[in-house]
Amino acid sequence: MERVIGDFLKLVVENWYFSLPAALFLMFASRYVEHVAFAVLGFVMGINFVFPLLSKVESLSSYLSNENVRTIVMVAVGVLTAVVIYVLYKYLVFLAAFVTVSFLAYYVINFMVNSFNIQDVQYMNWITLGLSVLIGFLAGITAYRKEKDFARMLSVIVGAAVLAALVLHYLSGMFGMEFRPESFFENKSMVLFYVSLFLLFLFVASWYTFRKRPSPKSEL
Repeated sequence: MERVIGDFLKLVVENWYFSLPAALFLMFASRYVEHVAFAVLGFVMGINFVFPLLSKVESLSSYLSNENVRTIVMVAVGVLTAVVIYVLYKYLVFLAAFVTVSFLAYYVINFMVNSFNIQDVQYMNWITLGLSVLIGFLAGITAYRKEKDFARMLSVIVGAAVLAALVLHYLSGMFGMEFRPESFFENKSMVLFYVSLFLLFLFVASWYTFRKRPSPKSEL
């Protein structure tokens, strides 16, 4: 996981000309255009997650050695990922909530079963699995119906994470410190600074996105 996060931070910094406007859009514009925000999120994911996986394919690595070709392919992958997520985002919201909550529910129920020593009850494994799937399904339906709020929250989190990495890189250079994403977790003070920036940007963006605004009628 630390390596994945390190690779993510490295790509965010290297492609700051894409990352910076995407982060600001995700943080402050998602309340107006949730669908577009999800597409921008898909673009960020395509550049920082999907493209690195494709670049490791041996048959493609030789073509990507050229910097211009690499940039074109990276942008193309980002756009394709954005289109897929834009089209399927409601179903992806359901799937993400269903899988995540089902796993969490399974571990919680299994922990309770073991705590109360009822694991020997007939069909208890199937009961645990069935309850977990049911809870996950209900969570998926709820997320599906509230996909606007889900899209906003997810976009704010990703935008804050990206902007925090860019600001940390800028401040590190300003104060003569070296920002090395590949060994990011070895520097505890750097990690603490990043988390502080992330929480700050998350708070500001969440306040801006989810604050209640007076309706035009109430202003009259």
